[in-house]
This record gives sequence, structure tokens and C-alpha cells, in this order.
Amino acid sequence: MSFKKIFGAINPEPPFMLRSIDAMQAILIRERARADRNYHQFSVIVFDLGNEANNVVTIKKLDQFLSTGLRTIDEAGWFAKNQIGIILPYTRAGDATKLAERIQAGMKDIAPLDSLCIYKYPSVWPFNKKSKQKNVARKPKRIAKQLA
Repeated sequence: MSFKKIFGAINPEPPFMLRSIDAMQAILIRERARADRNYHQFSVIVFDLGNEANNVVTIKKLDQFLSTGLRTIDEAGWFAKNQIGIILPYTRAGDATKLAERIQAGMKDIAPLDSLCIYKYPSVWPFNKKSKQKNVARKPKRIAKQLA
């Protein structure tokens, strides 16, 4: 009996690892509770894909890049319509900036990922209505200066 008969054909292309918007919202709630409970921070990188969100090749390449370039505790998925988010537990904004730059460099030949935001919880968070701090920056170098 052959390996293929016992275990089936090997799928050369794994399924997308990108989570749904609902799954990402649930993960954000979990990470916020964990950060509040354990007094640690986490960061979220959000890439605005615009028209590239409908490009299957771009999404597939980004998914492949993220599946090999993230830690096992990191989560990637649809943050909102046309936006891919990466939740980075136990990660400072400066380290998130470095990862964003690495992703941009790795994807530059496929699709420019120039439009991005980096959020840091708890001090800079887009969903915290009481926060008076700026929570969005467009360029990774500016983000590092603002949040360092």
C-alpha cells in the first residue's frame, strides 16, 4: 500500500491562513483582555490594500509571505474591508515597525503596501474614545519616532 493511498494526495498549496473579520475582532478582544490582565502591550499592523484586495495573486503572495514570516503567536487576517491586519502580542510599536518594513520590502515586486497604520495597545488605540494621542501614522519611519 502506498503513502498516497493511506494519507491521500499532498496538497501543494496550503489554504489561506488569513482569518475573517469576525475572527480578528474576537482575537483583538482576547488580546486586549490578556494585555489588561498581564500588564503587557501588543501592536497591530494594518495594511490598506485598496484595489489590491481583489487581486487573488497579491492576496495569495501576501498570505504565503506572512505564513513564513510571523511567529506562531501572531495572527493575520482581514481587519476591515480591503485591510489586512496583523496582531502582534507582546510586541512594542518599534518592533512592529521593523516587521512592517520587512513585509513592505518582501512584497514590493508584487504589490506596493505603502498605506499602513500601526496601533499599540494600551497607550495608542483607535477604538479608545478617551485617547487624545495620535493613533495613526502613514510611514514606518514616522511611526518609530512618534511612538519610541
